[in-house]
Amino acid sequence: MTEITASALSTTVFTQESLASSVLVTQFDSLASLAAALRAVGDPQPFPGLQGPGDTVVGVSPEAPGLLSQPTFIGAGNIIALAQQQTGLDLNAFFEPPPFDPLQEGLFFRPPPFNNFAREAIEASLIQAMARAQAEAVEDEPLAEIPGPAFSFPSILQRPSENTAFGAAFSGVPLDPSQNSVFFNRIGVPSGGAITLADIQQRASTGAATNFAVSLTGAFGAAPSGALSLGGTALADNSVIAASDLANVIYTPPTVGIGLDNISLIELRDDGADGAFDARGVFQTATLTFAGAAQFRRDGDERIRDFFFGAEDRTVQTQVVVAVSGVNSLGFTTALDAINAGNLRIRGLENRSDGSINRAVTNLYESSANSIVLRFPFLPTQNGVSGSNIQVEVRSLDLNFDISTISLFAILG
Repeated sequence: MTEITASALSTTVFTQESLASSVLVTQFDSLASLAAALRAVGDPQPFPGLQGPGDTVVGVSPEAPGLLSQPTFIGAGNIIALAQQQTGLDLNAFFEPPPFDPLQEGLFFRPPPFNNFAREAIEASLIQAMARAQAEAVEDEPLAEIPGPAFSFPSILQRPSENTAFGAAFSGVPLDPSQNSVFFNRIGVPSGGAITLADIQQRASTGAATNFAVSLTGAFGAAPSGALSLGGTALADNSVIAASDLANVIYTPPTVGIGLDNISLIELRDDGADGAFDARGVFQTATLTFAGAAQFRRDGDERIRDFFFGAEDRTVQTQVVVAVSGVNSLGFTTALDAINAGNLRIRGLENRSDGSINRAVTNLYESSANSIVLRFPFLPTQNGVSGSNIQVEVRSLDLNFDISTISLFAILG
């Protein structure tokens, strides 16, 4: 057993052969932390004065700030890690560590490392949840692996601002809380498909909106790849349309290629008294991505159409709502009826960049008519599915059920 002795020739109560010194040289987490605590109490370091000798305070040392702050920092980090799992949001970019300063590292002791058992438990639970998700989502028949396109879209932080989309045209219009229409944030549209502004409206306002200002921009402020039209006529950028025309304004992506466009909207009310707008809603943007047309394939005698979608970077998806159209075979006109009758199957997955597959569960309980809900129950998709994609498979389980007329778009959330 090492003996702790006092030295008459040194300002420290510990010699080089002491217990504290032995513990200090070890690099194990718990021992290093114990060593720092022992030194703070038994071997306090003087704080040099500018014009006189330094003061020595028992229990205070250069390690003290680290000893006090690091547990709080670790706890905050664990809360962030847990929040990311629960919400599916990517918060890493907002909590990046400060840059390393070599000079500061040389002047001050590094905070001692701590065993972070809570973080280990959080990470272990995520691994277990992923394994459960894969086991529970796998259906009787394996899903054929078609990797599809790999793409990376701009960050959600690079969406256009109101000034970029509309300038100051509506900045002076009073804000009215009743002008509260809500549009879906992220929509995937197959190349060559089409979607109306009414399709992407999640909720109509409680007020009496008369108009909408509409602006279409491309990624990074560039010209859009797709186009807006009203009654077959191209809609000029930064236009004002009647509220009754939401269902008549059509967004058409390119017939080929991969890209992203932004549709920005402001809800407006004109009471007709002075020819000016009397109230407005908040500025909002719906991002539409397109990643190629549907692909046809066969699995034995069954016919399949695969649709691929992606989303902005720094976003994750916990569910995909598939809006189906064109069901018209064997007397069925809605997707849910055809699914329940065993003629049709719609399911989804995420093809990840590392080659793994994150399978979704088709939630028929929350689905209705031509709105089919696909849930990622335990593991959200990767950040913006960058370098990967979300695949929606439409499969004919009846040889006589025609899926060639079926089209769809995806609401990502």
